[in-house]
Amino acid sequence: DARFGTAGFLSPPTSRSMRVLLAPHGTRGDVQPMLALAVGLRARGHDVSFVAPANSVEWITSFGFQCFSDGIDVEQLMQGAGTRLQSLRWQMKSLTDILIPKLFDTVAAAADAARPAIIVGSGVQMAGTSIAELRGIPSVTAMFAPCTVPSSDSPPPVVRWQTLPRWLNQAIWKWGAPFADRALAGPMNAARERFGPNELPKAR
Repeated sequence: DARFGTAGFLSPPTSRSMRVLLAPHGTRGDVQPMLALAVGLRARGHDVSFVAPANSVEWITSFGFQCFSDGIDVEQLMQGAGTRLQSLRWQMKSLTDILIPKLFDTVAAAADAARPAIIVGSGVQMAGTSIAELRGIPSVTAMFAPCTVPSSDSPPPVVRWQTLPRWLNQAIWKWGAPFADRALAGPMNAARERFGPNELPKAR
């Protein structure tokens, strides 16, 4: 596709191979686009590996890619007896008690093993940017659902009603984001500080 030009990810094969760690976390909708990206990168001579949900590992490795489990079976988590997907309290507790500490451990271990030049995250990848920062390498986050990008078109995905007026969507993003940042800053900083209090600046 000409939109990508000759210098982007979808450029012709190159002799300058790059090690890329793809770190999707979420449902199939977060993983499958990254798998398509991996196939394209490999065709152009790049060395691609994954750290992904436990329930996606077998599927990813069937395409010939090395894949480390991030330690969380998303399907099992979503179908669990105590799962309350419509509850903001349950979502925040899942992020702070399960996702953040587990992903920091598993993404760090995968980065140590794969030694990538870049980490590309997607979905609810809470650790990729921090681990890349710790390793001194760049990171990129891809979002495949429009409702995860602040805009007046839709409210945040945690809002049950997705057909609100545009002005209200904008207001929820504007005033809700600082509260979410404060709620997640403590667990994020605790996870970052496990690598050493002077290694990474605090999240705000």
